[in-house]
Amino acid sequence: MKNKKLRNKIIAVIAAMMLIVLAAIPALADSLGTDEFEYQPTSGTKTEFVKYLVMKNEDNIPANADFLFDIEAASGTEGDAENSAFPVRDGIDAENIKIYVQGKDEVKQSGSSVVSFDGYSGTITSGTADNVAKSTEKKYAEQTVVVDFTGVAFPLPGVYRYTISEQNILGFTTDKPKTMDVFVYDNEQSGSGAGLVIGGYVLYDDVVTSGPKYGSGVTSGTAFPSGAEKSQGFVNVYPSCDIYVEKLVKGNQGDKSEFFDFELTISNAAPGMEYTVDISKMVVEDDASGTNENLRTKTITVGQDGTVTVPFKLQHGQSIRVYGLAEGTFYSVVEKDKDKLDKEGYVTSIEVSGNGSGTAVASVNNTDRSVELSGTGSGSGIHQVNEIVFTNTKEGKIPTGVNMKVVPIVVIALLFIGGISVLTVRMAKKEENE
Repeated sequence: MKNKKLRNKIIAVIAAMMLIVLAAIPALADSLGTDEFEYQPTSGTKTEFVKYLVMKNEDNIPANADFLFDIEAASGTEGDAENSAFPVRDGIDAENIKIYVQGKDEVKQSGSSVVSFDGYSGTITSGTADNVAKSTEKKYAEQTVVVDFTGVAFPLPGVYRYTISEQNILGFTTDKPKTMDVFVYDNEQSGSGAGLVIGGYVLYDDVVTSGPKYGSGVTSGTAFPSGAEKSQGFVNVYPSCDIYVEKLVKGNQGDKSEFFDFELTISNAAPGMEYTVDISKMVVEDDASGTNENLRTKTITVGQDGTVTVPFKLQHGQSIRVYGLAEGTFYSVVEKDKDKLDKEGYVTSIEVSGNGSGTAVASVNNTDRSVELSGTGSGSGIHQVNEIVFTNTKEGKIPTGVNMKVVPIVVIALLFIGGISVLTVRMAKKEENE
């Protein structure tokens, strides 16, 4: 009986010890390093691209040169071992990426990042910009734009892809979207220490869907994705148009010394826009009340309502040119004092060359002595240089020779006067002889 009780106690002790050992096995496994490996995520860094603004030599930087940029996570793509192409991961945390002008803080507008040329203090070069078509007839302003990835933690090695795009701005061409790849490497293989590092950033022109190709090394020898071209940044052209107004006087009674009054109104323009004016072929006096003194600064500035009205005077053969109107801008030109010119006998004809097509055609009214380019919707507004010539013609018939209806009367009168003269002379001689 005693032996049986002792045996039960031994069995209970052994069972308890087995339970303790089984409970210790997971901890022992942990101590042996069987945990799943996890990378410590690495924060991104900063990269840059260049924003170019291309203008005519006569143009100023437009007042509305504020460009809105968005960056979005792009979809990845599977690798292609046959063509030595990297797999590409989906971009992550795009909402944490900032875009801003170098040296300035980020500015947001309706959720988009603003890259502004307002108050631009850089050098505007002529025909020397990189990565854009060079022309001595154009000038180039550029901003260095920072893409800040420091708010993104990349969890795994690989290529992460994003799309950067800009919104359309009235009066400018819009560049196509760009693809940006972020290269993240496991640095342990290089002997420089374990962990993830940012290997670099590459900006491609347009949307790219294939993976970059790899060479012999981890970072060296990497080629662009099939069909992709590396990009330096975004290029926007300001395809401006001019308004040219010339005055001609014709006819034998036309007064070429007379000044004729005009009024130019520009509308649907960028508030604060400053236009350069060529006044070299018109009279501009220095005194405050002189002819065209309002144009002495050679500039006109658009008001906050997007319009500006400019009065000016022209003599025969004189002209004015306003540079830099963005496509889509409206205008009207009116020769003033219609009633006065009608009474003076002037007949006005107006010719407009470079008058566009479709909805972008100026309306000419010779009776009212006016030209107007207006409209709504796509395609309206100025699209070409508009050259406008106002011609005032004044003719008069001047009487010449003698009116033949009075010839007989004149002849009779002359004969009568002649007869009287002869009679008077004879009577005078007779008196002298007596």
